[in-house]
Amino acid sequence: MALIRTQSSSVKTGGGARRPLERWGGRLTALFLALAALCSTASLPAQPGGLPGNGANANRPRNLNLRLLPRGRVRLNWLSPRRLNYQKILRAAGDGDFRVIENRLPGDLQVYVDPNPGRGPHRYIVEANGDPNLRSEPAAITVGTLVVRDLACSQIRGSPRIRVTWTPGDDSRLMIRLDGEPAEGLQSISPNRRQATIDVPPPGPEGRLFLVEIVAADDPDGPAARCEAMVETTDLPPIRSLECVRLRGGERMVRLDWEENGGYSSYEIERNGVVVSETESTSWVDEFPPLGIELSYTVTGLSARGPPGPSSGCRQELEPLPGIILGGRVIFDDSANTPLRRGEILVFAAGGDEVLARGGIDDDGRFNIAVENHDGPFDLEYQVRFHDHIRLGLLEIFAP
Repeated sequence: MALIRTQSSSVKTGGGARRPLERWGGRLTALFLALAALCSTASLPAQPGGLPGNGANANRPRNLNLRLLPRGRVRLNWLSPRRLNYQKILRAAGDGDFRVIENRLPGDLQVYVDPNPGRGPHRYIVEANGDPNLRSEPAAITVGTLVVRDLACSQIRGSPRIRVTWTPGDDSRLMIRLDGEPAEGLQSISPNRRQATIDVPPPGPEGRLFLVEIVAADDPDGPAARCEAMVETTDLPPIRSLECVRLRGGERMVRLDWEENGGYSSYEIERNGVVVSETESTSWVDEFPPLGIELSYTVTGLSARGPPGPSSGCRQELEPLPGIILGGRVIFDDSANTPLRRGEILVFAAGGDEVLARGGIDDDGRFNIAVENHDGPFDLEYQVRFHDHIRLGLLEIFAP
């Protein structure tokens, strides 16, 4: 923009001084006219199809997104500038040419659902004002392909069931198959997460590998997402051939024997409902059983990978041996916190340190001990195995 220099003159004042006329007036006028022209140009709307840099890119539809809906439909949503006369939605099958499938008028929502695009890959664009230079970036989607992400299958611990989890890629209705047969148990655990719990038939003693498939409910013969899960047996066999045998000798003992089972890593032994031992062997000796009562033993197999198996039991009643029977009851002030049934009574000759006999006690602390080849008097001592800190001195009172 050029400024025009104007000729100025001066006048003589009463005081004889000369003052120049408004010599800058012409320059200011030219500057004002130039600013007015610039402002009027900026207020004009951008013309569609203009050259790059003059607002053409601002009129393009943008952020075109596609989502697959049930029954093979496709939903489009995008962003567009406000001042558009109309928009066209175009679709191309595969690498084919784009064809107009919908016209959108001003004020219409920037959302469109293509009701029947057909199976296979498709591309979509949105065009503004019928100008090929004002097209959105193309977006592609494949109709008819099952979209399942992060699929995982695993057995629920201790249960003959499989848990299946995945992330859906669309809103289609799905169906689950177990070894080719429809299975129940589908449920949603979050808007973007799905889960199914499937009951499976007995897997057998060695376990079984199950195939889980997820397919579209309206196209079960179409694509499928697959995973496999190994289900270990939960129907463990009971302990077989359990026998309880009383041993005679210097001490009273009961021996338990049973058959080995390869499905168990160890065995748990109870006496009268109380766990007394755990062993990896197939035999165990109860060294200090209570006397004069019926003894009920149960043996349970323990598996390293699952729950315990069913228990097997046997009973044994010990008959008192000939000799003197010592009977009594062990009583403590803190008996509620003392493991009575794990304790034993040791019988000594008065003043001696040789154990003549020993025996266990019942839940109430009572005992009956047979002593052979000795007429007394006796000293009795109570102690608890594996609890040396609960060891008492000689019992001063006992009932013969």
